[in-house]
Amino acid sequence: MVQQIIFGTVGGLGLLIYGIQLMGDGLQQVAGDRMRKILSALTNNSLMGVFVGAVVTSIIQSSSATTVLLVGFINAGLITLEQAVGVIMGANIGTTITAQIIALKLTDYAMPAIGLGFGLTFFCKRNLYKNIGRIILGLGLLFLGLNTMSGAVKFLRKHEAIRALLLSLSSNPFLGVLAGILVTVTIQSSSASIGLLLSLAAGGMIDLSAAIPILLGDNIGTCITALFASIGTSVSAKRAAVAHTVFNIIGTAIVLLLLPYYETIIKYTAGDIAHQIANAHTLFNVMNTIILFPFISLLIKLVTKIVPGEADERPNYLDERLLNTPVVAMGQVKNEIVYMGNTVHEMLETAINGFFNNDHKLFQKVVRKEGVVDVLEKDISHYLVKISQHRITPQTSQQLSSYMNIINDLERIGDHSENLTKLAQLLLDGKARFTPTAMEEIKKLYEKNSHFVRGTVDAIKNDDKNLAREIYKDEDDVDQMVALYRKNHISRLNDGSCGVIPGLIFVDMLNNFEKIGDHAYNICEAVLGKK
Repeated sequence: MVQQIIFGTVGGLGLLIYGIQLMGDGLQQVAGDRMRKILSALTNNSLMGVFVGAVVTSIIQSSSATTVLLVGFINAGLITLEQAVGVIMGANIGTTITAQIIALKLTDYAMPAIGLGFGLTFFCKRNLYKNIGRIILGLGLLFLGLNTMSGAVKFLRKHEAIRALLLSLSSNPFLGVLAGILVTVTIQSSSASIGLLLSLAAGGMIDLSAAIPILLGDNIGTCITALFASIGTSVSAKRAAVAHTVFNIIGTAIVLLLLPYYETIIKYTAGDIAHQIANAHTLFNVMNTIILFPFISLLIKLVTKIVPGEADERPNYLDERLLNTPVVAMGQVKNEIVYMGNTVHEMLETAINGFFNNDHKLFQKVVRKEGVVDVLEKDISHYLVKISQHRITPQTSQQLSSYMNIINDLERIGDHSENLTKLAQLLLDGKARFTPTAMEEIKKLYEKNSHFVRGTVDAIKNDDKNLAREIYKDEDDVDQMVALYRKNHISRLNDGSCGVIPGLIFVDMLNNFEKIGDHAYNICEAVLGKK
């Protein structure tokens, strides 16, 4: 009997999970790549985000999968945290469709569905029919798994100790919530854990009072996948995963406070316990979304406190809707390039301040800013390519080419600023120091480069060719200073006042300053129309 219970429960659960996965895969294939395009093309309309989240999750059949997808999109810079929160709310609603399907009690049609699904999948040549076959086959396996689990649960009725344990959950809702969390974390699917819950309820092993706290725990447990997926991602991506968890925890707390009233409402929604549990799942997520939707900004503030850190910076000016007016779009590109230039200049300043003040936090800030610059360079490049696909004048085409060169040079200045940070950190971590003369030379070279970069950004901002010509000469000054400081460095090596390791780091820093000057020079040429 024990063997029948274990094999029936584990095997039935396996069929259920595989059926859900197969059905979701088939639905995704039928829908094509539209889901990703829809998600990545979201606007700032959070209400639309709720709708999209519900639809996409109905197709994927997993709110965890949707949230993991969102974590990836945020980390890639395709959408913002504000956009993602609305989608997460909708995802929780969309995932309840599985419980509603399970509650229909279509177990008698499991075998015909498996037969039909198998036939379409293995004998049809068209991918559309094959994918429809996967959907039907997945449904059949889902119901077969439920049927198998229900048969195994019947044996549990004879064990009063187990029956009493399950029924005791109705008197202690917190234990029920914990049980739901543990089960969902273990099997990594809230839909499957609710399917197991429906089997227990159908077998008379658990009542509605115990079932509601368990399904609340299921909703919290399903967040663990997204939390794991957010490890090693950007701050905003981590916040999205945490927002999913906080959203479900707040909703659970609200329902637990009103549990008797909530249970009474659910009893009126259906006559059988299977539909009651499915309705409780749906109503919980719909109600939670309605209550918390007006407070999305507060939810984001709370998540920001839970996951502190500098928010990821995204393009501020690029707008797809302006592409049909290339001249206007190019103006926005210029604004974005100026923002990128200011960020690069800030990186250079921060790198040297970290070096002179031995501040490792400033080094970390430079590394974060370098990631921002990389994203800006990629996004601006893509935007310029889209502009080029429209009808543009020869003058706009020349300007577009110039902007392409400028963002490449700005990105390289950012790279060299990060290199300066790494060299400074290497020096300080090795407890080594430059001589006072070398420190003064680094300071002077930084000041010249800072003036040079600042001037190029201002020249871009104001389309100031006179300024570009004026600071154009700074590149010669940088080259002369680097050449002089190399000679001075060799003299210090010869008289023994400079060590080998600090000396190598000093030379590398000179090289990076020289490269920064070269790229600033290239930007001046672009502003003057020479590139």
